[in-house]
Amino acid sequence: MPRQTEGTSVALEAVGGFARRVSLKDEICRPSPSASTTLGRQYSRRPQGREGSQTPEPAVNRAACIAELALHLEESRSRHILEVEREKTKRARDIEEAERRLQKATEHHLDRCLRVETAVANMAADIKRTQDAIDRMDIPNKLEGLRKALEVRPTTYAAAAAKPKLQMAAKPDQVVKAIREVVDAREKGVGVDRVRKTRNQKVVLTCASDDAIKRIETRIKIKSKDLQVSKPEPSLPLVIIRDVLKVNSDQQIIESLKRQNGHATEGLDWGKVEARVECHPVLEVSPALYTRLIKAGFVYVGLQRRPVWDQSPLVQCSRCLGFGHSKKYCREQNDKCAHCGSDHTGPLCPGRKAAQSPKCINCTRACCEDVAHSAFSQECGVRAKWDAIARTKVAYC
Repeated sequence: MPRQTEGTSVALEAVGGFARRVSLKDEICRPSPSASTTLGRQYSRRPQGREGSQTPEPAVNRAACIAELALHLEESRSRHILEVEREKTKRARDIEEAERRLQKATEHHLDRCLRVETAVANMAADIKRTQDAIDRMDIPNKLEGLRKALEVRPTTYAAAAAKPKLQMAAKPDQVVKAIREVVDAREKGVGVDRVRKTRNQKVVLTCASDDAIKRIETRIKIKSKDLQVSKPEPSLPLVIIRDVLKVNSDQQIIESLKRQNGHATEGLDWGKVEARVECHPVLEVSPALYTRLIKAGFVYVGLQRRPVWDQSPLVQCSRCLGFGHSKKYCREQNDKCAHCGSDHTGPLCPGRKAAQSPKCINCTRACCEDVAHSAFSQECGVRAKWDAIARTKVAYC
């Protein structure tokens, strides 16, 4: 009995030690299902001791548990590092995108500031030029002189009668009559192509040769003291700069030609060159500058690069659509349609609305065969003839 009691005590102690070992293993790590299966198999094959009692279970391999725990920790650490790297990459990409947007916005605002600064500088220059012009006008003194000139002074009848009578200005028809009395073209054999009346009581004679012009000039100087002969100065050629911003004044366009266009004006003596703006942006320039600009084909004006084209000196009336005069000197009462030639304007033309073929009023007047084009068309035969006549008065070289 004492021996049996002792055996029972040992068995209970062994079971208690195994329980403590299993509890310690659970605290260190939780085994995987495969490890639990292995342990079960080991414990199921434990040998039988004497007297039918079971021997104590083998000790759990703590090193294997610690290695498995370290493996799980390493996997967790790897996953954490991968997530951190992904987050860093995403943040770097977001920062780069934000910097790109910020740079683009900064460049846009800087460009706007530069444009505003340029506009302000142009306005300041315009204000200064206007102020200088007002100062040069000397308006108070001129008003005082005008007041004195208009001051009414009493005049006697004798003083008024003693004043010489003003001669009435001769009309163009009277000038033509006087020329015919002095110059007999049939007698002198002079070929006069055309007689044209102009403003300011002037008459323009167009002859076939320079010799005919010299003979008429000599005849008028000898036979008449009332007629004065003068040779018209040739006009300067015209160029047009397309689509120039209106913020550029006429003076700024001229300055841009001088300072920004070395490709076209290099070596040009500006002291002998003329350039002035006739109608924004049509310029009248010297022949040398005209040749260079047309050859270059473009100019720089401020912050623009714009094409340069030849501009015809031909004038076309916007009322009767004829050539050689403007609306101010037109004798017609009604506006003519450029599409059909009737007495209405283009937007009201029924033929245009009905998609009918155009009919040039100038070619119709000249009895030309080809009339199927607009009055403003560059293919108009009458326009070509008038353009050639207008260009004969221009010094292109």
